[in-house]
Amino acid sequence: MAGDGRAGGRGGATGTAGAGGGGTAGAAGGGTTGSAGAGGGSAGAAGAIGSGGTGGGAAGTTGTTGTGGANGAGGTSPGRCTTPGDCGGVAAGVSFCSSTRWSCVAATCTAECMGNRTCVEAPDSGCLQCRTESSTTQMSQGCVTTACVFQAAQVRDVQRSSGCQAANTPDFSTWHCTGHWARLPDNVTACTIQIVPTDAIRYSISCGSCVTVVTIGN
Repeated sequence: MAGDGRAGGRGGATGTAGAGGGGTAGAAGGGTTGSAGAGGGSAGAAGAIGSGGTGGGAAGTTGTTGTGGANGAGGTSPGRCTTPGDCGGVAAGVSFCSSTRWSCVAATCTAECMGNRTCVEAPDSGCLQCRTESSTTQMSQGCVTTACVFQAAQVRDVQRSSGCQAANTPDFSTWHCTGHWARLPDNVTACTIQIVPTDAIRYSISCGSCVTVVTIGN
């Protein structure tokens, strides 16, 4: 009888995949050739070459550097001015003073019924001088020896604008009023007083963004 040829040896196992992150390729299989079978059997086929191990995973991309936050806008001293043109936004008024405009009073933006004025306290005199932007003529608002144009006891009605807060709302019993202007108890805030052209005697008092209109009785 013819001898049975033994089957050729199996090819080597497929190479192990490289470890993630750049592992080396797996070694080739490389199985040995099968021995010839006794009694004339055909030689076994050579084992197949093992596949190369798969390369490691791609390297992670480098994170981009975070963008720095934008710098905040430079702070400014709110309400400071040298002319009315330095004051922005809408000046709030009341019903008897609806055409309110900004003035610059003692270097502070001040909402006035008849605005667009620049008012400066004369150094060491206690007198306030005002002029409109269209005129170079200065008008005195009064000095320390001038009586206030109205007294607290004469006030019959009060209207206040939305710009009034505790710090800039005048208290007529504690302010220092001189002629057509005054200072609040902080001795910093200067207020101007203007006559409002109505059928009754009314004054508008402007302290920064606060406009107060008072009706005067006998």
